[in-house]
Amino acid sequence: MGVAARLAGGARGSDVDLDAGGRFGVVYAMLCTYAVVQTFLLAGVLLLSAYGGPRLKAGLFAGWGGGLVLIVGVVASWFVPGAA
Repeated sequence: MGVAARLAGGARGSDVDLDAGGRFGVVYAMLCTYAVVQTFLLAGVLLLSAYGGPRLKAGLFAGWGGGLVLIVGVVASWFVPGAA
């Protein structure tokens, strides 16, 4: 995510002033990167679960889903006033 932020023009130092469009560009690049990575992770889970038993399949989906919920929960808590 840090690489996506840097490539979109953010995180270049404390003296950089991003206007609203610049911040949106950084967030958009990070969201696109996150979506692509989650798609690759899900494809890996589906591929591995096809060759494993039911317990492996349940564990893989539980791990992927748990990580997804954890990350989305942390990001959502940044937008709730007084949560952080």
